[in-house]
Amino acid sequence: MKARVILFVLVSALAWSIAHAETNVYMARLFADVYRTEDFLQVDDASKIDELQKIKIVSRDGKLVEVHGIRHIYDGRSIYLTEVLRHNFLSGARIYMIK
Repeated sequence: MKARVILFVLVSALAWSIAHAETNVYMARLFADVYRTEDFLQVDDASKIDELQKIKIVSRDGKLVEVHGIRHIYDGRSIYLTEVLRHNFLSGARIYMIK
């Protein structure tokens, strides 16, 4: 009986964590370096990014991560953020869309 209860609790916890997990979908790479206090990104291809979703910017080494909302996407390569960056990111940093 105890084994069934423990199994039920573990399965329930796993199902909850899967249902509420943050999903990151790779979208683009930074085309040019960006610096703190900027709110404009140039990327290789922003055509698949949804303006209503938040994006995660991850440095090339994976040590710096920032999450930002999108104010506007212009010409399929330029992203205007809702707030300024807190870190510097070099070209090649990865952009993920958070779903």
